[in-house]
Amino acid sequence: MQVPEIPAPVEYMMRRTPDESGYIAGVPRRWWDTRQSWVYGRLGDIPDGVVLVDAVDLFCDHTTCRAAEGDIFLYFDQNHLSPAGQDRVARHVLQQVDQGFGREVSSQITP
Repeated sequence: MQVPEIPAPVEYMMRRTPDESGYIAGVPRRWWDTRQSWVYGRLGDIPDGVVLVDAVDLFCDHTTCRAAEGDIFLYFDQNHLSPAGQDRVARHVLQQVDQGFGREVSSQITP
C-alpha cells in the first residue's frame, strides 16, 4: 500500500525544526487516513491469497506522519521515499514474508 506523501518539497522540509522527539512532521495522520479511506473501504474486494503490506505505521504515529527522524530524511521528494525510507519498507515487507512462510526466508535473499 502507498505510504503518506509529505506536504512540501524536501528542500523546504529540511529547514523545519525537529520536534522534541527529533522528528520533522509531515502530514497529520488523520489527513492521511481520510485520504486513504476510499482504498481501505475496498480492501474486501481483493481476492483471497493476495497479501497486502501497509507500511503507514512505519511512518506515522496516531497523530503525525514523519518526513524525517533526526537527520535521516525518509523522502527523496514529496511522493517518493529516500533510500532510508525504502530500506524501512523493504525490511518490513521481508518481515511479513518471513511471518507468512513461518520461517526466515529473507536471509536467503542476497542484495
